[in-house]
Amino acid sequence: MPTDGLETTPLIDIPYADKWVHMALFFVLLQLWLLPTYLRSNAFEKKTGWMALLLAVLYGITIEIVQGNFTANRSADPWDVLADTAGAILGLLLLPWVVRRFILPQSQGSSAPENGR
Repeated sequence: MPTDGLETTPLIDIPYADKWVHMALFFVLLQLWLLPTYLRSNAFEKKTGWMALLLAVLYGITIEIVQGNFTANRSADPWDVLADTAGAILGLLLLPWVVRRFILPQSQGSSAPENGR
């Protein structure tokens, strides 16, 4: 549905909200891509991590190229690529912590510490 003539007012004005969304989405993308491999081997495979990071960055660049060249109402934004890349890097670096903090305690059932650590 076209929204060209509609005025939009955000409920909450968050500076650079679209960049934060880009970072969050690419963080989750990297986590979901690498999680099965990480859980299977119970370790971080550097080659797989670098490959996933490269693919995520190329995916972000491709999206911006498509937006800039093949859509009428969108434009390419290099800052989106930077936010995508930052989110992907964070997803890669924080994967071991996310697994220890959120996934392993749930899989251990009642043997997980009660204080959440």
